Amino acid sequence: MSGPHLARTLDPQVTSGSLAALDDTAVALSDLAARTRNAEVGDRVTVTLGDGVKKDLTVAAIYERGLGFGDLLLPHKVAAAHVDNPLASSVLVAGATDRARE
Repeated sequence: MSGPHLARTLDPQVTSGSLAALDDTAVALSDLAARTRNAEVGDRVTVTLGDGVKKDLTVAAIYERGLGFGDLLLPHKVAAAHVDNPLASSVLVAGATDRARE
């Protein structure tokens, strides 16, 4: 996930912090993951990425919808650098619909 307007297309129901603060040094945590790690916004946490690399990241946001989005949300650039196939499996697009054009 990436981009400055991410909150317009993705709503994990942030309860503290902001998805806008996600960058190469940050992570968003589900409320369950935050409680399990005793972490709050601004804290540093160590996460293990897809290739086993451990990285210290700052908690930028905590959100409620962990069952729908998983326990960690990372910028695409960070996750892509640590997996075999970095291609996104989906693209979220925001915009007004125009039924007359269908």
